[in-house]
Amino acid sequence: MANNDQVLRIGTELQNGRYIIHRVLGIGGFSITYEAEDTSFHLRVAIKEFFPYHLCTRGDDEKSVIVWNSNDDSFERIKSLFKKEAHRFACLHNPHIVRVHDIFEENGTAYYVMDYIEGESLADILRQTGEPLKETQVRDILEQILDALDCIHGQNPPLYHLNIKPAHIMMEREKAILIDFGSMRNIYNAIGVEKCVAFVCFTSFYDSMEQPDKMGPWTDIYALGATLFHLLTGKRPPRATDILHDGFDSTLFPNAVSLQMQQLVKWMMSPNPGKRPQSVEVIRKFLFKGNDHARQSIVAGNTRYSESSTRYDYPQMACAPPQREIFMDKLSFWERIKKLFGSNNKKAKEVCTEVYTYNPKNNGNPKMSFSGSSSTDYSSATKVYSSVFAPAELKKKSHMLTQVYLHLAEETEDVAYLAKESQADAVRREYIPLDCMLKKGDRVDVNINIFGSTLLMTDNKSIKWEGSYNKCSFDFFVPEDIDVDELSCRILLKVNHAMVGEMIFITKIVDSPRNLNPNIITHRFKKVFISYSHKDRDKVQYLANAFRLQQIDYFFDRDYLKGGDVFPLKIKEYIDSADLFVLCWSENAAKSEYVNRERHQALQLAYPQKELSKATLTIYPLSIEPRADLPEDMANIYNFEVI
Repeated sequence: MANNDQVLRIGTELQNGRYIIHRVLGIGGFSITYEAEDTSFHLRVAIKEFFPYHLCTRGDDEKSVIVWNSNDDSFERIKSLFKKEAHRFACLHNPHIVRVHDIFEENGTAYYVMDYIEGESLADILRQTGEPLKETQVRDILEQILDALDCIHGQNPPLYHLNIKPAHIMMEREKAILIDFGSMRNIYNAIGVEKCVAFVCFTSFYDSMEQPDKMGPWTDIYALGATLFHLLTGKRPPRATDILHDGFDSTLFPNAVSLQMQQLVKWMMSPNPGKRPQSVEVIRKFLFKGNDHARQSIVAGNTRYSESSTRYDYPQMACAPPQREIFMDKLSFWERIKKLFGSNNKKAKEVCTEVYTYNPKNNGNPKMSFSGSSSTDYSSATKVYSSVFAPAELKKKSHMLTQVYLHLAEETEDVAYLAKESQADAVRREYIPLDCMLKKGDRVDVNINIFGSTLLMTDNKSIKWEGSYNKCSFDFFVPEDIDVDELSCRILLKVNHAMVGEMIFITKIVDSPRNLNPNIITHRFKKVFISYSHKDRDKVQYLANAFRLQQIDYFFDRDYLKGGDVFPLKIKEYIDSADLFVLCWSENAAKSEYVNRERHQALQLAYPQKELSKATLTIYPLSIEPRADLPEDMANIYNFEVI
């Protein structure tokens, strides 16, 4: 490992003085991490320098990096991989993943710049207290890291952290943030084991046993399980080899740790990768949704795995896991209603037949009426506007901040002022804003998709309307090697799961950006076509209910078609006149001739067959159970929301 004589000195300047080194944060087998100052914005940042100490040394000028053997191209190959991975990290946008700001070469090596996290690592916290964390704390941390891994594993091609351990989870107040990706282990594939084994050291207490070519989401899941073990017990986890030979000793857990959590950790730390949870979704289901298998009398920790079906029998639990509000937010409208009223299916259906009725005594504000005996007053609903602030021009290797505000008409000036505080050049363009009717407590989902030649970024954030302005922000890093000269951006607004409208704008990539805000085109959906297999009808009925509640005309064939209708003609006519096409994709849909006909017809009217600004139809695809492979002509263009 590099020694103190090989690190950059305090005060060293990088990028012509933009970054000034303050101190060393950590030294690894292939890199050195520093705390530094970004003088352009007067911010503290963290900078990782590529420095594989077995291949190079520091030059006499105390800055340059000298390769030991100039005939060995290993250094350049690994450096290229280091930069490539840094670019991929820069495209990750999640509050629980450290953000990459900048990537550059200097001094014969490469660097990337990240957020400096104010706080302590979990390893530091464990050392200071000498005590394990409470299970409630651990569950909260677990939920946040699962959210981060969901983002990481969802990249195309797949990306893995490969370095999860307590030292690499920072706590900024109560927020958990993953740092220090370890994907440079992929240098096994780049230059071979013999050359790199000397300086790439697996953190044996947190590492699984699979070889590099067998790594996947399950590899990060093992490391996260070992981390949970350390947090819950205060002790280093057993090595995977020890578990393989001696089994897992459950007596190591304190009595205060629930049986459910013990079994989850044991499951995640299975030495056999096929017997671990294979995805974040599986862990969430185990924790928050429960499973009939989990309540059966099976041997604790015995997880059966079938590669052909990818179905799991969960470890035994003494009782069903508790329901958590964080998971409730991910449920469909119909699932929420069923959970609210339990087995009272009649009452649940009554709630799902809610309709808006016009109330002339309330200035046209809608009022909710029920077909059941209970009623909910929607007379307090008000018209709420959305405003978007984003740059019209920006350069490569810069961040594109997009702010979306929900606000009342009288709060327009206040919102413009707040946006300018967050982004000095933010100016609200005059355009017809997207509006929707909201009451206090309504959930609004804001989904952003940024396109270049393909889908470059997708993200979703939720806002709970409390009667006054609120906002969410999205940050996209424009890589240096981007192959387009403009970005097409589409923001979709959903109210209580119903897609109500979209906001579209173009951001150009230029060498010298001007302080401009883009022209925003807003569009409220008026006609929605819901494409689904009849076998999935019960799973997607909630969509028809949600659009009806928003007074949006929708085509749900069982509700729309009447006796004597020539349905192929009716379907074609409606898709041609619709402005939103909701695709409910599943194994059943993939086998449905009509769903595929509808899908192909919709694609002729939508992006990318039509320019984003000229498309007459917006496609919003959903992936529902039973899951199917995504259509090849859509997989690299559209983000499928997983329901």
